[in-house]
Amino acid sequence: MTLSVTVEYGLQDWEIKCQKDGKADIVVGGSYIPSESPDSINKIWLRILEEDTGIQVTPWQTADKGENHTWSAMIQNVPAGGLYQLELIRSDSDSQWIENGERGQTVSHFGVGDIYFIAGQSNAAGTGLGTGYDAPMLGVSNLRYLENWELAVHPLKDRHSPFLAFAKKLYQNVHIPVGLCNFAVGGVPISRWILSKQGDLFRQMTSVAAEKGLTPKAILWYQGCSDTGNPDYEADFREFVEETRKAFRNDELPIYTFQLNSHLDSRKDIAQYSGKWDRIREIQRTAPYRFHDVYVIPTIDAQMSDGIHNRRADNIMLGERLANYVLRYSYGKEYYPIAPELSEVIADGKEITLTFKNIVSRLMTFHADGNDIPIGIEDENGKNPIVSIAEDIDRLNLVCEREFQGDVFVSCQCGARNRSYIHDLGTSMPTCVFYKVKAQKASKNG
Repeated sequence: MTLSVTVEYGLQDWEIKCQKDGKADIVVGGSYIPSESPDSINKIWLRILEEDTGIQVTPWQTADKGENHTWSAMIQNVPAGGLYQLELIRSDSDSQWIENGERGQTVSHFGVGDIYFIAGQSNAAGTGLGTGYDAPMLGVSNLRYLENWELAVHPLKDRHSPFLAFAKKLYQNVHIPVGLCNFAVGGVPISRWILSKQGDLFRQMTSVAAEKGLTPKAILWYQGCSDTGNPDYEADFREFVEETRKAFRNDELPIYTFQLNSHLDSRKDIAQYSGKWDRIREIQRTAPYRFHDVYVIPTIDAQMSDGIHNRRADNIMLGERLANYVLRYSYGKEYYPIAPELSEVIADGKEITLTFKNIVSRLMTFHADGNDIPIGIEDENGKNPIVSIAEDIDRLNLVCEREFQGDVFVSCQCGARNRSYIHDLGTSMPTCVFYKVKAQKASKNG
């Protein structure tokens, strides 16, 4: 069947248009087949409807006609929401009801909402295995191969990733469509996201955005495994943040980053490798203190489907956890819980007090003792074993074997083959790994 009016640019099935201040202007165009009647006016009409109810969202308007039977139109102030349907009619006479004209192409399942760019390496591209219910949902779309929009369904890119679960929870709570654009590639170092170095993936991200008119609501970043030997990772991440915000002309563009998960492939070199792994984690943990609008999400409790990749069930958990952060910080829903965060470390004699913020209920260490809890304490004389632990709502009070000498450093849940013990009892979210955090000395008046 040959359609009288077709869409050739500006809008696809399943596409999510970026909303700004709750609306979007949509430029769309294509071609039409003129009527065979010599008296026909060949007027092109278009409007947008709610797809599920048929309610008119924008009124009928006429398109501008160009040479060679082309047409174009700007549909202004389309409200955030959807899913929507674009209806096209070729009318042959001004006396004819619009709806009785010759029907053209229908563009379906599109919406106006927020778009998220996914960047990083394999756990972002999606490498999870195993089972877990993570079905598609109307209102969540994916830019497949960075070319064509589709209903978001795994694999978004490679295999299973956290981001469909993330987008579904977001859509269910903010009630506007969500678009996902995955630029991540497995195994890549951060240099491929840095303009002053290789920069090819950064350039791909910005060129696709420019070509398709995409503006990210936030960047979802999961990377670092390939940079455990990179002494410049902190500076490289800074450049990524600054250049990304510059490229999208948004100094407040949020960047949500996952802390590195476990690494079960390490064996004989585990002691050496763990320190490198934890150094990257500490850079990630402290990034929010160095940059505004950067947030870090813990992954320490995720189980692996192989040596280095989160399993499907835990990707779902991490995606929903990420949604909590985005709902809280990008949509102002402050009641969404986030993970406990280390706020203070005080050393006094042979005692250490760790204080955490963002506690909903109370800290939980699963009744671990000094041998079990994955906290390491060291001073100028080396490691100082923990002999007792006491939980106190938002604090852990630790007593060590001997008096501290010189500077004291505390690490928590470290190591490539690490364990998760310190949770908020009310949310079951763990604190991020922290590595060699220098303790403050207790005040003389304390």
